[in-house]
Amino acid sequence: MIIDRATPPQSKEQAVFHLPQIQQITLPSGLSGLFIEKAKLPMVQFMFVVSTGSAMDAVGKSGLANLTAILIDEGAGGLSALELNNQFEMLGSSIQISINHEFMYFTILSLEEKFSETLSLLGKIISQPHFEQNEFLREKSKVQAQLLNLKNEPDSIADRIFEEEVFGASSKLGHLNLGKEKDVESLSNDDVKNFYHSFIETGMAGFVCAGSLKVDELKNLIQKHLDNRQVGNNSDSPKLPIPGKKRRLYFVHKNNAQQTEIRIGNLSGRRRDTDFYAKTVMNTILGGQFNSRINFKLREKKGFTYGATSYFAYRKECGYFLLTTSVQSEHTFEALKDIFYELKQIKNVISTEELEAAKLSIIRKFPSNFETYYQLVSGLNTLYTYDLPASYFNDYPSNIKAITIGDALTAAGDNINEEEMVAVLVGDKTAFRNLVGEFGFDEIIEMNEEGERLISL
Repeated sequence: MIIDRATPPQSKEQAVFHLPQIQQITLPSGLSGLFIEKAKLPMVQFMFVVSTGSAMDAVGKSGLANLTAILIDEGAGGLSALELNNQFEMLGSSIQISINHEFMYFTILSLEEKFSETLSLLGKIISQPHFEQNEFLREKSKVQAQLLNLKNEPDSIADRIFEEEVFGASSKLGHLNLGKEKDVESLSNDDVKNFYHSFIETGMAGFVCAGSLKVDELKNLIQKHLDNRQVGNNSDSPKLPIPGKKRRLYFVHKNNAQQTEIRIGNLSGRRRDTDFYAKTVMNTILGGQFNSRINFKLREKKGFTYGATSYFAYRKECGYFLLTTSVQSEHTFEALKDIFYELKQIKNVISTEELEAAKLSIIRKFPSNFETYYQLVSGLNTLYTYDLPASYFNDYPSNIKAITIGDALTAAGDNINEEEMVAVLVGDKTAFRNLVGEFGFDEIIEMNEEGERLISL
């Protein structure tokens, strides 16, 4: 068979995508969640979501929520950590526990026939953790080692400082989940137990699930193994950030660094705001895919970097825009000029070709987000976390398709705010210290690797 590679294949009509029906479940206790029946394989992916995270850490106790999440499955319900692990392995099941600023996630994957036993183990972990002192000391030392390692990772330093500064000192939504070294050093096992009792044992919770079960069977199993918690209110909601009124630059000096890590962005709106789709299309053009403006200029055209990208990140009630890259040290100044130029241009000019290509790319990629059980559950969690309607996914392609050039330009103007821009540079300051003043920053501040201020220039 001879293939004519000189002629590109004709694109087919866009396939119609419909997510399986999303069922909303509310148990008599008030515990609620979302479920998709997926019978293709006899498997169940289940995520239990507790409304607590590192933003609940008390002052001077940063890292406590993270340490609690690490320790909660290190022995529970009369089983040691090793015995729990062996039980999951014998069932052919897996468990993953993670935490962010606002939520703690307990995610299990199981064969349908072993789901009840797997859910029983999860119930023990959530309601009967041991929190043994020897486990606490071991896991605490691991966190401390991680924090030491972060000081030698310029990308992690840049990410940490950007989030802390863009959200501001008044909000914990940007604090590092791992915590600060001095705070973690002071944490005790009693702190962990108190956090558990205050925010997990009786904290608000919900669930999302995708699998081959019937909905009534899922209800019965949750009631049997998980619905024995006294659900209360997490009254200590994280304080929302107050937008800064200055254009600020923060830098960390790394002697003889060959590259400069660059982070530039500002606070933005919520995930469920009406301009979400316009922001998505606009950002795809700016830095959201490989052939975006910023990656093309910095990587393909000038060879300053292996890659540059931009995106919107969200907390439950707020979010931020971020452009991120790492460039050769000697090109830091020119890269910054190009970045700020593109941030201005995206507010002024978007071509019809760019708009249509971005929308087509987003729509065609969209179904690939739902191929696995974990992807389905992650999608359901997006609905749960951000209070989105059940029709959100089925409406997504048409909402993207409806975006106009005017919509995208407005989204850029509303969400890329040069007057409140936060920039972070991590690298050898001799490559940029005498040049950054040309960008009109109201404040230029040198910091150490932990984000502590050293000097204002």
